[in-house]
Amino acid sequence: MKKRRIITGGILVVLILAGFLAAFWIGIWVEQNTPTKEVMSLGQYYEAGEDEVVVVLDTELSSERGKVLEERVYLPLEMVQERFLPRLYVDRYEDLVLLTTPTQVFCYPFGSTSYTVNEVSQEMGYPVAQEIEGSVWIALDFLLQEVDLEAVFTKTGGTGFPGRLVLFTKSGEYVQKKAGRDTQVRIKPSVKSEILKELPEGEQLLVLSEEEGFDRVLTGDGILGYVRRKHLQDDTLLQKEFAGRPIDEREAYTSVKQEEPIVLVWHQVFNQTANSYLADKLEQTEGVNVISPTWFGIEDDSGKLTTLANQDYVNLAHSRGIQVWPIVNDFTKGINYDWIFGSETGRRNLINNLFYFIYTYDLDGINIDFENITAENCRGYIQFLREFSVACRNEGIVLSVDNYVPMAHTAFYDRAEQGVLADYVMVMAYDEHYAGSPEAGSVSSRSWVERGITATIEEVPTEKLIVGLPFYTRLWKEQEDGKLSSEACSMNAGLNLLTEQKVTPAWDEETGQYYGSYRLEGTTYRIWLEEERSMAVKLGVVSGYPVGGVAFWKLGLEREDVWAEIQSWKER
Repeated sequence: MKKRRIITGGILVVLILAGFLAAFWIGIWVEQNTPTKEVMSLGQYYEAGEDEVVVVLDTELSSERGKVLEERVYLPLEMVQERFLPRLYVDRYEDLVLLTTPTQVFCYPFGSTSYTVNEVSQEMGYPVAQEIEGSVWIALDFLLQEVDLEAVFTKTGGTGFPGRLVLFTKSGEYVQKKAGRDTQVRIKPSVKSEILKELPEGEQLLVLSEEEGFDRVLTGDGILGYVRRKHLQDDTLLQKEFAGRPIDEREAYTSVKQEEPIVLVWHQVFNQTANSYLADKLEQTEGVNVISPTWFGIEDDSGKLTTLANQDYVNLAHSRGIQVWPIVNDFTKGINYDWIFGSETGRRNLINNLFYFIYTYDLDGINIDFENITAENCRGYIQFLREFSVACRNEGIVLSVDNYVPMAHTAFYDRAEQGVLADYVMVMAYDEHYAGSPEAGSVSSRSWVERGITATIEEVPTEKLIVGLPFYTRLWKEQEDGKLSSEACSMNAGLNLLTEQKVTPAWDEETGQYYGSYRLEGTTYRIWLEEERSMAVKLGVVSGYPVGGVAFWKLGLEREDVWAEIQSWKER
């Protein structure tokens, strides 16, 4: 009997210990699975103040914040530009925001309810742009007017409750569920995570993703968090249709397109007397349908232009069926181009001055040849092209823009935007080796022309591209001390130099040019010739692409025989 009592006592101890362990683990389980009732304020969660607006963009929390100013939501300029309106331009010289469409220029002064459309005054009823402590803010109401998107704003709920703005910009299918009883939105997918909001039964939620036992959701008032899946019901699919792009993009950027390929010659004139030689210059040409005289340059900070325009010149060209697109350049030193391009006044003056000459001389187009744009004034330059393109488009004037062969250091010229705004974009497929080059070489080799075309049409519609080719070459002089210099010369002058030195040039297949060299008085002379065969090679490269035309610098430097090659290309 005594032994039996000992065994029973041992079992009892074990049972008691098991009971304690079970109670312990049950306690732990209950502790782990009993939802916390701890609440975190939205201000603390979003790290936002009551005067800020939290932005949820396409179901993701944005790091950018809005503001409520005069009972309207405003968003940071940089956010609006980057995500919605890339053509929104800020003029910090005159405190203006400008939006340019294909046919209109909207100008909104900071803090003003008035604005202009193509310089005609209008009334908005609220300021589109506000400046606070050096930062510019754009009204949400304006954004909704200009961009195809959906916005839901929930006002601040008092202390610790920032406003929330939900923006939908992309079309898509969303899973929607209803909240059941006792549903809370929590910070993390855990019942131990703090509560952000108690949901009323039946509230609609968008389900963004699934976690173990939880759904990541977006509430109708802009709260992102997690809800226990068992508390949700009634799965439905919600289709949202938003382009999320500027409305102005649905207005076509029309272009003036010529019926035949462009054959343009740039005509360098230094005085009015040179204009009178046009008839002689055109005598040996074939197929030219556009001439671009170097008539205009920016003269001073006001946007005034130097001019060599001549009515007889225009009349003669028109009588031969040739359009006139004069060049305007930025070669004058000492001009504040940052002001001219960066200020609304500077751009307007320049555009008005150009149109004065367009109307006075019955010009068909303008060729923009601004070769000294910098990274600092490039935004203003592109805005000038936007505004000038509006005036040209409205008046049927051809806008063409000259560009270097694309390189990384000239990417800020924004050829892609030029390809939208301009009727024609020209690539100057020459100066491969230029006056200041560190080594002698071709002005325009076969591969350089190909590179100019292929790199440009990565950004510009091929049919808008005009390929600029040289009527000149360079004679390179290499002295014994290594000093290198060069001088430009015409096609005939280059050939004559070799003839005088009794040098027979050799054809260089790589460059697609004849090459010759000789020594004279201790100096080595080298030249890569331009003539009809090299021109045929270049035009052969151009023929591989359905470009809008070709152009040549400059009239008068060519050999007569190159025109047969040009005419043959035109008739291809």
